[in-house]
Amino acid sequence: MLLELRFVNERASERAEPPRAPMAEADGLRRQLAALQVELHERTGELRARNAELVRMSERAQQLQSERAALHGERMAQTTASLSAGRTSAALADELEAMRGDLVHERTELAASRDATARAERRIAELEAQLASQDRRSRSELTDGNLRVKDLESRLRMAMSELAVARDALTTANANLTTLRQAYADAMARLEAHGLASASRSE
Repeated sequence: MLLELRFVNERASERAEPPRAPMAEADGLRRQLAALQVELHERTGELRARNAELVRMSERAQQLQSERAALHGERMAQTTASLSAGRTSAALADELEAMRGDLVHERTELAASRDATARAERRIAELEAQLASQDRRSRSELTDGNLRVKDLESRLRMAMSELAVARDALTTANANLTTLRQAYADAMARLEAHGLASASRSE
């Protein structure tokens, strides 16, 4: 008779592979972070260009103011030029104010992009920590499952050893029983040979 026992640790095998949903979300956030960093770099370049243009416009406005002050003494002869310079200066002042407003708006968007980048980095760190925790938990459960399997295998070996001992004992007992039966048969044959079998059976 062949006795075979198999133990399959389905729970440990199911949990051996860590979940992939947090990893996919982390990859998506990394791509968003890269896009935000590229946008941040572009906005920074635009902001620097706007700052340089603002400086040029300020210098131009100061130059026009100087020219306007110089022309003030000659306004009788140069009234048209003075008025033109005044209109140009006013237009430049309006454009400068508009550029200042744009600059404030760009700075606000830049701060918002930085906040979004910081939030994405924090979320990635949280997901990475969650994945590490799940991996440690999965490894721990797998280790526990392996230990349980080893314990069951050890118990199975002990049971098989005890079964082998019991089989040997049963074989020995059967052999002893056969020997006793043969000895009994031999004794009865000797009694019959001496004519004592009937008397022994009656007793």
